[in-house]
Amino acid sequence: RFNDGPTSTFERFVGKKTTFRLINNQWSRHVAERGAAGAWAEGVLMCFGNGARRSFEDVCKKQTSAKIVFMHPDLSLRSRELYRRVYQ
Repeated sequence: RFNDGPTSTFERFVGKKTTFRLINNQWSRHVAERGAAGAWAEGVLMCFGNGARRSFEDVCKKQTSAKIVFMHPDLSLRSRELYRRVYQ
């Protein structure tokens, strides 16, 4: 799931389980300020982007029940470059 992607009424298409929740800088700040509860506390939170890098430590302090990982911005940059080369 990306950020706070809805699942209610979409379970037939997307399933009920969230293994990884990718969150950008905006949602990283949200979790850093309020913590993660409910569905946010399940699975793995993967923070990505430069803004998320700044919030990552605070997210780790607030969130104790889910595993939290950070995807280095270079990974997404290189992935986008490769995608463009392959599909142009």
